[in-house]
Amino acid sequence: MLPHFINFFFTVSQKGQKTYCFCASKYGKIILHKLRRERIILKILHYGREECDKNKRRTRLISDVDMIHFIESGCGTFNHRKLSAGQGFICRRDRLCDYMPDKDDPWTYSWINPFGSDMQQLLETLPIDRDGVFFWDIVHDLSSLQEVCGSSFYRRSAAEEYRCLALLYRLAAGMLAKKGESSLSRCDYVEQAKLFLQTHYARGVTIKETAAALHLSRAYLRNLFYAQEKLSPQAYLMKLRMERAEFLLSGSYSITEISCAVGYDDVLQFSRIFAKYHGVSPTQYRKELFEKEKRIIVTKEKI
Repeated sequence: MLPHFINFFFTVSQKGQKTYCFCASKYGKIILHKLRRERIILKILHYGREECDKNKRRTRLISDVDMIHFIESGCGTFNHRKLSAGQGFICRRDRLCDYMPDKDDPWTYSWINPFGSDMQQLLETLPIDRDGVFFWDIVHDLSSLQEVCGSSFYRRSAAEEYRCLALLYRLAAGMLAKKGESSLSRCDYVEQAKLFLQTHYARGVTIKETAAALHLSRAYLRNLFYAQEKLSPQAYLMKLRMERAEFLLSGSYSITEISCAVGYDDVLQFSRIFAKYHGVSPTQYRKELFEKEKRIIVTKEKI
């Protein structure tokens, strides 16, 4: 639900299962123009909070002002990236952002609209990744924001304005304190995914589990992975399992034992996948491997 002052800036229309919010109000543009002419250094225009339910529709938003969201509980997706409590995201002005709550554990978030000439400098100081995602110190009680900044900016006293800014900088300090734990770069996410798969491939891990462990959506992880490795996470997982199976086939393990060791409970499924990957069955691969080793030994003896 958009707060009352946002009505100055947005009109909302429904289309299918999506909500489209566009800055369209002439009055809203006049207010923003007036604020910019006043050369405001930094001000919180408004505070809002929403407890989403599982039936809430996807929100697609283009805003005339920056909107910083702090996830208090639950989870959801922001621009196809899965986020949860203790994280946050920014909808930058004049850019499309797309977010929705998780159906099983819908999120609750608070958000603010900082505005002013120092806004860009503040954002550049904070540990926010390229996708507009950050970590924040969840121990901070956001109810203070609602108490102090809940009223519209044009109704606040000077003392209330300073209290709003103090709370904003307190949140910023909490975000900087989390910098060591902050969001990974795109390359780091791929490396973490590879390490997770290398560690868990033997127990039948899925790409969905891997993405969840990194707090990403499966689609977003796939895009990151393919951009760096030129293959999908599923293909990388298959490669890990098949290479391990090749190594184990050089020993005395049975096909059933090898199947279990590389993450397949069904030996027939393993044999089909192995044959598709290598062009021969595990049994035939082992036979050809032993024959090759035998020829090498015979050749060495002749020499």
